[in-house]
Amino acid sequence: MLKKIFNLSALVMILSLVLSTNVFAAASYPNSSTAVKAGDILVTSDTSSNGLTGHAGIVVNSTYLVEIKGAGYHPQKTAISSFFNSHRNKVRVVRYNNATAAQKAANWANKYQANYSNVSYDFDDLYQYNKSTYCSKIVWDAYHFGANVNFSTARLNLGNVTVPYWIQVATPYGLLNEGSLVLAQDSNW
Repeated sequence: MLKKIFNLSALVMILSLVLSTNVFAAASYPNSSTAVKAGDILVTSDTSSNGLTGHAGIVVNSTYLVEIKGAGYHPQKTAISSFFNSHRNKVRVVRYNNATAAQKAANWANKYQANYSNVSYDFDDLYQYNKSTYCSKIVWDAYHFGANVNFSTARLNLGNVTVPYWIQVATPYGLLNEGSLVLAQDSNW
């Protein structure tokens, strides 16, 4: 009987040691204790396309985000660790204030990448996602169409002085200034 009690005590000690070391902890961003959450928006400062600085992607699960890298690319899933490495860890993580809506946006982005993986990179109407897209448009569309959340937009002149052609765009830095998003992790820009 004493042997059974000893074995049971040893098992309880080992189990509590394993659980206290957080073996089952949630995934976190590289070089950080910030937990990865679906719907998180990653914004960088080191990319420029057509005069718009920055780059953005949306986290779809604990391992991947959806992004489009630029001209010549299509929407793709990228490992979060690869994203941080390719942007020299100069990444800000912003998080929507409603986890349910963020999850819906992540689900939409995941389905978008699967169903529209051949969409080309270009600046066009935010509401037309089936022909072309750009990095922050994927994020904007995911929240708009997936979670019924409307982020702010900017106006971009794609025409010339005599025939201006203005479109609404979502910019990476505009996402950083969105009132319903909070900075979850910062880096040295």
